[in-house]
Amino acid sequence: HYTDLGEVRLRTGDATTLWSGPAGPGALRQGPLLQGMDVAYRLELHLDSGRTLLLPEVVATPGPEIPWIVDDGASRVRRVSPDGRSMRFSLPAGDPLTLAVSPEGSVLVVDFFNGSAVAWSAAGSELWRDETFSGPVHASWTPEGWWIADASAGRVVLLDFSGAARFADSLFVRPTEIAPADSGSVWVADRAGELVRTGPGRSRLAVSAAEPVALAPVAGGGVWVVLREPGLLVRYDAAGEERARATGQRGVVSLAKDPVEPGGVWTADRANRILGLYTESGDLAQFIPVSAPSTLAVRPDGSEVWVADSGRSALIRFTRDGVELARAAGASRPTALAVAWRAPVAP
Repeated sequence: HYTDLGEVRLRTGDATTLWSGPAGPGALRQGPLLQGMDVAYRLELHLDSGRTLLLPEVVATPGPEIPWIVDDGASRVRRVSPDGRSMRFSLPAGDPLTLAVSPEGSVLVVDFFNGSAVAWSAAGSELWRDETFSGPVHASWTPEGWWIADASAGRVVLLDFSGAARFADSLFVRPTEIAPADSGSVWVADRAGELVRTGPGRSRLAVSAAEPVALAPVAGGGVWVVLREPGLLVRYDAAGEERARATGQRGVVSLAKDPVEPGGVWTADRANRILGLYTESGDLAQFIPVSAPSTLAVRPDGSEVWVADSGRSALIRFTRDGVELARAAGASRPTALAVAWRAPVAP
């Protein structure tokens, strides 16, 4: 225990400084640790007396992320290595359109043209398949099961983890995207011009929304939505009341909740070629230049932003400040991304 500790530095084994800052409770929580890789770390302590202490080296193994992408150019679903640097293996997935993942890394792949949803384990074994859909276009995982937007049939379906149907809402015209709402319900974007909250045993809430195309949850049961035709990014609360908006969003194709900025959201903006972070009031706080972003995912602690960039034919990892950490090439046109963020493994 040191009472005169002034500064803390986190270094790798080769003496590269990853983070430095004043000592204090939770100081290292902001450090950009190299998630998903085995790295030798050393803690360097700087005392007020001018003395420097270098603690023994520790090899840390963060919990292995399980990233999956849809490679539209090759009609494949690929599992990426946890560090985001290489492709692990591919699935014989027919003509995949998009996917969703569970916390343990299993993946649900929806195929619009073949009318199917297929669940695979993290190791690549088929768990079950359902070929009764008319034209599924989106999927989402919640603790209740897998949600699927069957656009051609105008319905949203909830399947349990064995593939059995548990709930269906057939009052849509063309549902295209799903995002978790509060417990037991989801928000659904209906291209007919509605944003709908639905779920088993829940009252249905419909909000007029011109051509909603992308969704992201907000704490408390609200949702961020992109309205393509007016080019708006809008935040609604759990009751469907508008709370914030940002203009100039016609090029946004994907959204992801930001865990650090309360009520904040990240956007994948193909028109402006950026990943943008917006505050809860709809102000642009920062951005990361990219090429042609398709889908993005944000680490649960907010330290990293991952993007499937079809312009660079790669999955790319950035720090939230825009520093590139890794990229996995080898996909001809990555168009969808989902990551299972698993719990860290103690060193």
